[in-house]
Amino acid sequence: MERLEAWSQPLRRACQLEVERGFIDFQGRLDTYSRFVIKRLTSPEPGLRPGERQRLEALAAGFRGYAVHSQSRRQQLVAQLRQLLHQIRVEHRPPLPAPPPRLRLADRGARGQAGNGLRLAPATPLAEVKGIGPKTATRLAALGLLLVRDLVCHYPRDYLDYCRLVRIAALEPGLTATIVATVRRCHAFCSPRNPNMAILEWRLQDRTGRMRVMRFCIGRRFTSPAWLKAQQRLYPEGATIAVSGLVKQGPHGPTFNDPLIEVLEAPGAPIRSERIGRLVPVYPLTEGLTAAHLRKAIDVVLPHVAHWGDPLSEALRTQLQLPALAEARREIHRPSDREHLQASRRRLVFDEFLLFQLSLRQRRLRLRRHHAPILVTNPVGDDLVARFLDLLPFPLTAAQQRVLMQIRSDME
Repeated sequence: MERLEAWSQPLRRACQLEVERGFIDFQGRLDTYSRFVIKRLTSPEPGLRPGERQRLEALAAGFRGYAVHSQSRRQQLVAQLRQLLHQIRVEHRPPLPAPPPRLRLADRGARGQAGNGLRLAPATPLAEVKGIGPKTATRLAALGLLLVRDLVCHYPRDYLDYCRLVRIAALEPGLTATIVATVRRCHAFCSPRNPNMAILEWRLQDRTGRMRVMRFCIGRRFTSPAWLKAQQRLYPEGATIAVSGLVKQGPHGPTFNDPLIEVLEAPGAPIRSERIGRLVPVYPLTEGLTAAHLRKAIDVVLPHVAHWGDPLSEALRTQLQLPALAEARREIHRPSDREHLQASRRRLVFDEFLLFQLSLRQRRLRLRRHHAPILVTNPVGDDLVARFLDLLPFPLTAAQQRVLMQIRSDME
């Protein structure tokens, strides 16, 4: 396509100049317009098809009498040439890449509702929260998370972006991505080198290509024949699945590292997973506390933030274009998309700066209301300043005496 552009671009530019100058067969640096066109059309780009070459030669024959043609005939020839060049560009244009797959995500709004009519207060100890338990609460305490408020304000340090939906041909090693593909084959078997490791292998395809995805499971329960057969039945040939993960370069092309996989009920059915196709939060952890346990604990308390109130009025939030605090806290932990995540970050950062400024304002007001004690600089019978001045080998000037009196006055 680049060589074709290099051949046709001078012709298109010459045609534009000829139109602008009124079809006069203008004189260029070496040739007239018509002679230049004839030379280009009779020595076309080698990559052109035989039919295209014939059309170019036929048009070159018409340009041989261009200098003596009427202006209307010249206009007709230039229009035919421009139209032919456009058709050649369109026919040789590389095919557009396949659009990314469509993926519907199940609505998470109804999940994690506060049950039994009980509402958790911000100061409720985590050990008393049903669904967390004392063991998980002890592990959370190692991170300084003791109350419900602490857990809600334990914000993610990063996010895994599984929102990037691509086709198999567009997968790039080193980037996270999600694909929707069809199962060509699923094979579950024990590793020949490790009898305690099972290997699940999927061969997938979409309209752009094929790939191989593997998952490794360690443990005796994964190597039983019943479990292996059950896994193969979960992914029948022709099933549509969604796969998310970090793309890596494998021996057979791009593949996924430790992928997340879900079988769709139908090609257009929504994803039920909380991670596939979404922004997945990554939290600071500690020994004995997995990401799954932390996310589960946050899901338990997150629905209750809607009842904690908001320090900013609705009118002020509208003026500043800020979301409600409950929405910001929910989206920072379970973002719907990057736009909502950015808005929630902006609200939480705004609140941090606002509280900082208010604390400085309160301190300033306390200092203004508090009167400092009077410092007597000349107590009876002991003038420390006078004794100090006697030690100086020189007397104070009039200006220094005046400053000293100002200092005495200020201290009193």
